[in-house]
Amino acid sequence: MANTLRMKLLGEATIWLGDEPLAGLQSRTAEALLVYLACQPKPFSRQQLAEFFWEERDPEQSATNLRVALSLLRKKVGEYLTVTRHTVAFNHALPHEIDAAEFESAAEKLEKVLASAPPSTAAQIAQLEAAVALYGGPFLAGFSLRDNRSFEEWSLLRQEQSEQKAVRLLRRLLADLTSTGGAGRALRYADQLLGINPLSEMAHRHKMLLLARDGQLTAALAQYQTCQQMLADELGIEPAPETAELAERIRRASQTSRHNLPPAPTPFVGRERELAELVAHLTNPACRLLTLLGTGGMGKTAAGTRSGTAAGRDGLFSERPALCAAGRCPTPVSFPAR
Repeated sequence: MANTLRMKLLGEATIWLGDEPLAGLQSRTAEALLVYLACQPKPFSRQQLAEFFWEERDPEQSATNLRVALSLLRKKVGEYLTVTRHTVAFNHALPHEIDAAEFESAAEKLEKVLASAPPSTAAQIAQLEAAVALYGGPFLAGFSLRDNRSFEEWSLLRQEQSEQKAVRLLRRLLADLTSTGGAGRALRYADQLLGINPLSEMAHRHKMLLLARDGQLTAALAQYQTCQQMLADELGIEPAPETAELAERIRRASQTSRHNLPPAPTPFVGRERELAELVAHLTNPACRLLTLLGTGGMGKTAAGTRSGTAAGRDGLFSERPALCAAGRCPTPVSFPAR
């Protein structure tokens, strides 16, 4: 819609009305006031807003500053602000797009659905990818009001909340893609997680493992060196034992032969839950033998090849379980008809 008010608040803040950027406000505080109101579902009294944005001024001067700011805003955004004698509110009934609100809504819905769920379905993974795509960076990155402690504290809190949601979604997305063999597809999300927190060893381990499973063993070892150097420079510590152990496994894998699994003759479609279960068993050292059970034509051979490639093609698992398509074994996996 031509007159839609669009706010990009995750990352560097930009505001557009229709096809034109909102310009000419001549006041950083007026812009902050618009952002603050747009992110709130309720109206505020004039007194609340005056005290919030001009906390160091006397009440009369604060009220005057608020009137000036509201006058500037109403000339620019018109009915997007509902202003009465006593209250001010953002008019959420008019067409608008706020990336921060869209991201938070999508994140909350997904976290409720996936809280205690098994590995995500293809549709849920797509929803996770759409949600993390909305996260363009820290809330109001680079935007600040000097000498306004209340606004700075509010924006910092929103920044921390959105960042924590992004981290949780990225961790789940990485776990799901890793378990279903989507190593190459998951690499960009490992990079996004590292962009949020470059000192996260968990994120470095994710990227190391994904690179290894994608056949990029040299790059995986280089990632470990990056992690090691950053921890030493910034925190003066060594990587955790599990990080060093993963690097050693990758190093050993780079010195051994690759798997001899045949390439898949056709794309592998569906069976996300069965594939995730197979990969989980294949990467579990306690599993010594794995059998796929099902009638002919159910896709046992294709699933076995796909899961074996996902779990062991990089040679990271020195004692992989035997994988067979029929017979008795301690760990059977059934393939029901679709």
